[in-house]
Amino acid sequence: MKSTERIWAIATVRDEADIIGYAIRHLASQEIDGVLIADNNSRDATRDVIRDVAAAIGINDMSVVVVADPEVGFHQSRGMTRLANTAHTLYGARWIVPFDADEMWFSRGATLGAALRAIPKSVHAVATRRWNHWTTADDPAEANPFVRMAHRERVPMKSKKVAFRFDPGYVVRNGQHSVKLRGQTVPAIINHSIRMRHFPYRSLEHFIRKSVNGLEAVRVANVPRGMAGQWRKYGELFEAGGEPAMREAFHAMRPADLVKDPAPYCQVPQ
Repeated sequence: MKSTERIWAIATVRDEADIIGYAIRHLASQEIDGVLIADNNSRDATRDVIRDVAAAIGINDMSVVVVADPEVGFHQSRGMTRLANTAHTLYGARWIVPFDADEMWFSRGATLGAALRAIPKSVHAVATRRWNHWTTADDPAEANPFVRMAHRERVPMKSKKVAFRFDPGYVVRNGQHSVKLRGQTVPAIINHSIRMRHFPYRSLEHFIRKSVNGLEAVRVANVPRGMAGQWRKYGELFEAGGEPAMREAFHAMRPADLVKDPAPYCQVPQ
């Protein structure tokens, strides 16, 4: 019998107006049931973009729900765990796909939803490989970062992301790299068909905004210096050197050896 497990994607977002609408539209093409988004004090048009996309989303009858997240500090694990519980309790979600606005989940040979529903019931979590995409001088004049940024790194990132079948005791860890149950990491199989593309820094302006927001969050939460290193590093770099220092860092972090391999945005396997 074909699985009817309900699949919801969950995210906490802040100042992601340039990409969150495209992320939602892509998920709507992937045969999942809904998206639950917590808006974390966005100062840009993020909430308006989500509202407008939700109003027009008729695609596949996917639900889009947005709630307010007033927490300033970096408490990602707590917030994502709360969203997972809400998606299950209120919307019947069985599979949970934690995502960030700059991440594009997909599957080779099937939609993301079909791939997750086909996974044996004995599997509680799946880990997926992901590749970073970067801006280049060859990028076209295209608003959608998932389409515009066609160049990726050759090698996938060392850290993976997980999707999981809901359990009321699960805790989503910071970064969504794993889930834990009673303090123990839940085993996650590596699924080679489910993949993800990551678009972390989409312009110099975005790089600066993300670094400033991240530094504020880790300081408010008193995050130890060994954690959230990227946000602290570049947020403090901006404080010390301003835009010139950030421009130099923005260009220096991009690998020289990139592959042109556009992400399969909104593509539905035949």
